[in-house]
Amino acid sequence: MSGYSHKQTAPLCLVLYGVSLASFLFAGIAKGTPGLYIASGVGLLIALMAAAFHHLAVDDRGEVLRIAFGPIRVFQRTVRYSEITQVEVGRTLLSDSWGIHMSRQGGWVWNMDATASLSICKLGYCESVPMMPQIWRRF
Repeated sequence: MSGYSHKQTAPLCLVLYGVSLASFLFAGIAKGTPGLYIASGVGLLIALMAAAFHHLAVDDRGEVLRIAFGPIRVFQRTVRYSEITQVEVGRTLLSDSWGIHMSRQGGWVWNMDATASLSICKLGYCESVPMMPQIWRRF
């Protein structure tokens, strides 16, 4: 492992934490068992999603590039450097700014905000990840 690590954060998870708190407050004032369980379940689910998308870390792990949302690492993947066929600098759109999804520009986006990104192509498809100058120099 080379020791390189890039972490991208965004304040949008704070909105999710606020919605989660509101759900728990609603559960506290809900009358009846179904409302209590539903509001508590929704609050817990939203709190877990906020923690899962709190930041995006990109790490050079020697032979692979690891891309992971965290601190709860539910959504992560690795890309072998040997499988990468093309790399180019790009910029993600504002609509591509949070989460894991298909981009209107084509390919998958793993992102937290609309910033410079690196488009990594392998085996016929491309993905955009946050810009990493040290990784870019590797190609």
